[in-house]
Amino acid sequence: RKDLKKIIEQGAGRGTLCAYYSQNGYNVLLLDTSFEILNRAKKIFSLYKLPTKFVKSNAAKIGLKADNYAVLDSIGLLENFEDPIDLFQESF
Repeated sequence: RKDLKKIIEQGAGRGTLCAYYSQNGYNVLLLDTSFEILNRAKKIFSLYKLPTKFVKSNAAKIGLKADNYAVLDSIGLLENFEDPIDLFQESF
């Protein structure tokens, strides 16, 4: 059975969505293609003592085991893809 409190934020940036989830007891993973952005998020999460995992990866090729997370979310990710079909397939 899937853990309903496991969430991935694709194209996480500062982790805006996952900060809320983490504060409320969810197991969160921030995924972004930029080490610089992820390091910024790490500082924010560390400052507020919010547990999370950080992964540098392309949202269209996450490479995580299927059915491992209950929720996958993002803010402002689609405009970064000329053709988001790979993103949708990976998300499914």
